[in-house]
Amino acid sequence: FRLAAILLLVSACATTSGPDQLATDVTFLDDTSSQFVGGFQAAPVRVEKGGKSVPTRCDVVSDKFTASLMTPGKVNIPAYIKDPVDVTVTCALEGGEEVSETFRPINLSKRARGKSSLGVGILLCPVCGIGMAVGNRDRKDDVFGFSKFELKA
Repeated sequence: FRLAAILLLVSACATTSGPDQLATDVTFLDDTSSQFVGGFQAAPVRVEKGGKSVPTRCDVVSDKFTASLMTPGKVNIPAYIKDPVDVTVTCALEGGEEVSETFRPINLSKRARGKSSLGVGILLCPVCGIGMAVGNRDRKDDVFGFSKFELKA
């Protein structure tokens, strides 16, 4: 039981999952675009139309990087410690239709701390878990990125 609790806490503290060998890598626009990258998150890209996943070509574009992939798929998105950027995903559907959405980065570190406080609260010390959750604010060295890109046509 204690080993399971420790493994849960350690996995919850990880802010990025790292690049996935099966995911599409991004291309940085210039040398400065890769500054402040704290890791990579393999983010699923999915387009849904009529309640079903639709295979299509999508472009993932930001001020710092780009990528193109077929959906459903994954893209290795950089997670930034400083200066995170919005990402626009544009997908071309059959018949010339296009779907596009801009996504704002989320605080991956804060999300991991929230999961960790939940594990502490459930498994070890409910009062400690509550204290950790209350103190879960943005911090100077937090990592910002994306967990998924889901578009509806």
